[in-house]
Amino acid sequence: MSWTFDKILKGARQLGASDVHLVKGVAPAIRINGEIRPIAGSPLSKSELLSLYNNLLNEEQQRQFEKDLQLCFSRQLEDIGRFRISVYMHAGCHEFAIRLCETTIRTADELGLPQVLTELTRLPNGLVLVTGPIGMGKDYDVELHDQRD
Repeated sequence: MSWTFDKILKGARQLGASDVHLVKGVAPAIRINGEIRPIAGSPLSKSELLSLYNNLLNEEQQRQFEKDLQLCFSRQLEDIGRFRISVYMHAGCHEFAIRLCETTIRTADELGLPQVLTELTRLPNGLVLVTGPIGMGKDYDVELHDQRD
């Protein structure tokens, strides 16, 4: 089986993955609900990863990569969606970490967020941050600090 970005990313999107990892010696791996699992198929070779690199990055991006040995950028693929891509060198081989960006903006109800977060969005000023580990969903423990001039 010959791996292409379209094939890998379409499969990841259909399976509801948040991330894709492409490393030498294993089949492409996807993250679903925080768990990384390989896609069924042949392991990626160094030459396949180089081919993916050459087909994905333009000349300017390749020059920047050769300078820094890592590069982060985004890409929109028709009929698949938008992705944030990190490419880096590991043990002399190109490897990729790819984040699949949402295709729609979900409502608070669709996300199962508590009502207090909706209320916080109506505040006239200030900054509210809801954070958590990458790819692990977000916890709903919210603390509000009111800072007024």
